[in-house]
Amino acid sequence: MKTIPTLSLEDNKFAQNVAAGMLPKEAAKVSYSRIKQPHYLMKNPLIAAKIAEYRAPVIAAESAYVQITLTSHLQRLDDIGKKAEAESQYGAAITAEVNRGKVVGLYVDKEVSKDDPMAGVDLNRLTSEELHEFIRLTNKVRDPFYDSAVIESN
Repeated sequence: MKTIPTLSLEDNKFAQNVAAGMLPKEAAKVSYSRIKQPHYLMKNPLIAAKIAEYRAPVIAAESAYVQITLTSHLQRLDDIGKKAEAESQYGAAITAEVNRGKVVGLYVDKEVSKDDPMAGVDLNRLTSEELHEFIRLTNKVRDPFYDSAVIESN
């Protein structure tokens, strides 16, 4: 008859300490009377399951507290913006509104690198043919299946 493996009191103490946020190395020192390698302890499926069991209520509580949706986030920013505007704090109101726009993708932060081949290119100085080629290549980069058969000119 097979025996069901169980955790020792020291293994349980180790799992509790790790679940509480202690580093495995420190948890091993305070949990065991003899030196044990935390790396191997953490790989033990019984210990890993026990750590997960101890963490589960904490994770559930944190997730309920931290749960945020796109709608609730946008609503909160809108509320903050309206309160700031009502108090004539237009800078804060504008910031809240811009942040709402960023959340839904209306604004994109653009970074230009000195290694970027297009950094410093003045599109106004390109000839019509160069501009068409630029547009074709830009669209090709964004969409590899872009069909550049016709580009209308003014």
